[in-house]
Amino acid sequence: MSVVEMNLEVICRQFLSHGRVYSYQPFGKGHINDTFLVAFSSETGIDSFVLQQINRNIFPRPQELMHNIVTVTRALKEKIRPFPGINKQYVPLTVIPTREGKWWYEDKKGRAWRMYNYIANSYSIDKLTSCSQAYEVAKMFGVFQKCVEGLNPEHLFMTIPHFHDASYRLDHFKKVLQKDPCQRKGGAKKEIDTFFEHEVIFKWFEKKLQTNKVPVRITHNDTKVNNVLLNRDTDNGMSVIDLDTVMPGYSLYDFGDLVRTGSCPADEDEPDLDRVYVDKNLYQKLVEGYLAYTKSFLTETEISMFPLAGKYITLIMAMRFLTDYLEGDRYYKVHRPHHNLERCRAQLALVHSLLENQQNLEEITRSAYSTANNS
Repeated sequence: MSVVEMNLEVICRQFLSHGRVYSYQPFGKGHINDTFLVAFSSETGIDSFVLQQINRNIFPRPQELMHNIVTVTRALKEKIRPFPGINKQYVPLTVIPTREGKWWYEDKKGRAWRMYNYIANSYSIDKLTSCSQAYEVAKMFGVFQKCVEGLNPEHLFMTIPHFHDASYRLDHFKKVLQKDPCQRKGGAKKEIDTFFEHEVIFKWFEKKLQTNKVPVRITHNDTKVNNVLLNRDTDNGMSVIDLDTVMPGYSLYDFGDLVRTGSCPADEDEPDLDRVYVDKNLYQKLVEGYLAYTKSFLTETEISMFPLAGKYITLIMAMRFLTDYLEGDRYYKVHRPHHNLERCRAQLALVHSLLENQQNLEEITRSAYSTANNS
């Protein structure tokens, strides 16, 4: 066996008592953790599992991370059963404990590992190609929000402090800009100026979040469309995945990121900016799908801020991509030179389109909310 295979064999045996690694392959497109799809052979046959090495540079306290994930996955399993139209399709994400009953394993080199069930016959998409997909993905995130609604946000840890905190991100951006450690800011002047022009959006949105009409909830915080698994046969939602950023937050963070990744038919790193725009039909289905399970508890203020949430989160992500570019691509995995700068430019193009269509998006949101209340 290769060194990698021997290491995976040792790691897998911490979770699985009998058998051996039959095959393995890199799995998924995540920016942060290293993920493998492992086929494990035993006397009962071959079963597949998802094995992940947790990036401790991003998540230095795996025990807190896994506490949040286990708390939420338990709630999803317990509360999903009575939901009409969901329970038969849903396959819960399950954390596989170690043989010692722990939720993660630390190897001799201090690397942290965890294992999940593999959800067969599923697929995910990086960009939506139909309104039915938009509805289904948004509905699954709405189901997630409804399942965790009864949990106390104070019982979860902040796995990444200031994750969607625009003021914090802006302060860090300014510090990096001043130092310019990789001498890159000269090629991003237009993008840099744009953030300072839109700084008012950050301030207005954060002021609204401080009101008691926008309560703190347990939120997913990374609601990219590819974090929903769909059934290959029916295209129905099967599961919500990538729970590393589940922690206290605002529903508008989740819906905002859903707009960012689901309302535009182009990839988040699309170099042809003419292809980056908000598709109003996709946006409408995102609102309808999300409200299908959240209309009963979201406040009117939260719902009215849906269009603004898309701009807020997209601006934050654009700034994060540019900050990482200026720092030398330390956080996000890049696949070509200036990749993070391309990501930033695509996100800013989407912000521009969202601003141009502000009135239409507000009308769509009001109409969808009215229809949902009357259904």
